[in-house]
Amino acid sequence: MKRLAFVSRRAPRGKRYAAEGLQAAKMAVAFDVPCVLILLDEAVWWLVGKPTAPHVRELLELRALGCQRIVADAEALAIHGIETNDVAVPVEPLSRAAISAVLASTDVVLTY
Repeated sequence: MKRLAFVSRRAPRGKRYAAEGLQAAKMAVAFDVPCVLILLDEAVWWLVGKPTAPHVRELLELRALGCQRIVADAEALAIHGIETNDVAVPVEPLSRAAISAVLASTDVVLTY
């Protein structure tokens, strides 16, 4: 089965692109497709908020459905002043080199 990578660069507020990407990831996971969600740039803001916030609930649902990995760009977290203990969703902070390796290990990359 093909492995999918969903890459988001957009903050949870504003245009619907990022939310649509997350919905696509949830559908893939619901059908037992192995996938990883990668949060880059402004998308690291998806991790911050109360567990009742709509964008945090989306990520928690993705995790509950069985998403293999949710990773975030460690440099983007640092730039935005987000500590790993500030996030509402368990995330794996990775360097850009490590993210490149994750992308190389997948068969299909979808960006939102």
